[in-house]
Amino acid sequence: MSRGQNNYTSPKAARKVVSNVAMRLGVVLVILAACDAGQKPAPIEKRHEIVPPKKQCASAAEVAEKQRAIDATDRTSYEAALAAQGLTALALPRVEEIVGDGLREGDLTYEPKLTSVGRKAGIFLEGVTYWSQNGNKSDEPEFVVDAKHHVYAVVRQRTAPAEQLVQCGCQHIECGSPCPACGQTVRILYGPLSSGARFHGKVTVEYAGAALGKPFEAGRCPPEPCPP
Repeated sequence: MSRGQNNYTSPKAARKVVSNVAMRLGVVLVILAACDAGQKPAPIEKRHEIVPPKKQCASAAEVAEKQRAIDATDRTSYEAALAAQGLTALALPRVEEIVGDGLREGDLTYEPKLTSVGRKAGIFLEGVTYWSQNGNKSDEPEFVVDAKHHVYAVVRQRTAPAEQLVQCGCQHIECGSPCPACGQTVRILYGPLSSGARFHGKVTVEYAGAALGKPFEAGRCPPEPCPP
């Protein structure tokens, strides 16, 4: 030990040294803790894949039940609209007459002509002409009459949004007859009109009814060979 060297440290200085060391040690511990936390992988949030719901389809029985409900509501609203327009539903008998044997393609019609046709039994309204081998696939016309005995064919105009119900399965494709010489070409007539009644064309009936669309889940069925 050299002369004049003093090894004495005052309590105040010692406390200051200890305080500085503790402060520095605390900073180091904080840094280490931060680094240690950074090294640990953050927990990965588990995400569940959203699977869209499977498209639901309706059975034939469900479709028929829904159609009955739609028809009941539609009929009630339609009859109220007729009454509001002073019209009454008119059920004209349907009569079929043979135009000729086999397919007479030039005589076929796919929409009712609704022209007046005189027969011995009275005045009839002409509907479609179809081939019996393929059947009549057109909708039947609807008729109404007013207080003046004016007869009209109805054009329905529904104002409610159409509903849709997807049917299970696919739509079968009907085969046409391969025999033009078979069957008969048939004309449909409606009537006869009552005495004093006259046909005055078409009338639009607007009402809050809804139609039911019934597409098939799988669309059309794959084509199959038709029988000979």
